[in-house]
Amino acid sequence: MRKCKVCKGPAEKPGAIQSPIVALCSWDCFQKFLNTKSAQARIKKAERDKVRTRKDRLETRSEKIKKAQIAFNRYINIRDSKKPCISCGCPPVANKRGGLRDASHYRSRSSAPHLRFHPMNVWSSCKKCNRYMEGNLIPYRKALVEKLGLEKVEALENNNATRKFTFTELDKIRTLYTKKARIYRKFRDD
Repeated sequence: MRKCKVCKGPAEKPGAIQSPIVALCSWDCFQKFLNTKSAQARIKKAERDKVRTRKDRLETRSEKIKKAQIAFNRYINIRDSKKPCISCGCPPVANKRGGLRDASHYRSRSSAPHLRFHPMNVWSSCKKCNRYMEGNLIPYRKALVEKLGLEKVEALENNNATRKFTFTELDKIRTLYTKKARIYRKFRDD
């Protein structure tokens, strides 16, 4: 037997207002419930969700790729936050907002766009190696061979399949790596 959210009476009688979120016994209780802070917060959240879904429908493919890439790079930087730079081996510096580290792609996003979200292709490196030395690829490859093995590195280098990410795939990638980043951050902080 469900109870009314406002008066705590039975909400199973005829004329009761039932929803999966709240049960109310009468119209008067419904009016009182609308004036509470929790109801106003629910209404505001529903409005925000409606606006968010409208904005999501208007996003272009490049905007979705950009958001997915941001989530993926954040995951890589959290995953490798305690590890040294993959290219030069310099130790991780104190984590500053904005960061001193980049998510460095072994095969660049322009030359292999199908590998841009592949976790074996992307490792954390210092900004100096990634930005100013174009990835510092010779030591990068040596470190990858040590980490993954020669077969996996050659498989990455020979992977030339074409792929175009769909809108739903990009949304899934974004949510997946956002969740993974939260999990990694939670266990890193413990």
